[in-house]
Amino acid sequence: MISRSALEEVIGPVSLPEEATNPEAPRPSPGMLDRHYAPRARLVLLDAAGRGQVQLGPADRLGALMRSAPPPTGCTTTITLPDDPDAYARGLYGALHQLDAAGVTLILVEPPPAAPAWDAIRDRLQRAARR
Repeated sequence: MISRSALEEVIGPVSLPEEATNPEAPRPSPGMLDRHYAPRARLVLLDAAGRGQVQLGPADRLGALMRSAPPPTGCTTTITLPDDPDAYARGLYGALHQLDAAGVTLILVEPPPAAPAWDAIRDRLQRAARR
């Protein structure tokens, strides 16, 4: 992962692209798709208190991707990633694949901190959560 601040040290200010008004419009890069690198399981970002608007079905199997909080009750598989943005980024996609392989149908994710170093991770998780 290369942070925005690391890029700006080399090339100067970086502007973020605007949200596409047409979801079918071509994008400059695949990483800009509304839903990108998403697991097969539905992904829900929990709020800061560890709760989310989650509707469970009778056959749902819960998985969790956490940093520091305990996993929500009822999770069959929990993966804990480091509380360091670089290490978290290195493990993110492997963890999502691991949760899919475990057969979970819903992945609950502890939200990353609201700090610039976590911007890219937050963006990827938000894209993975889109349906």
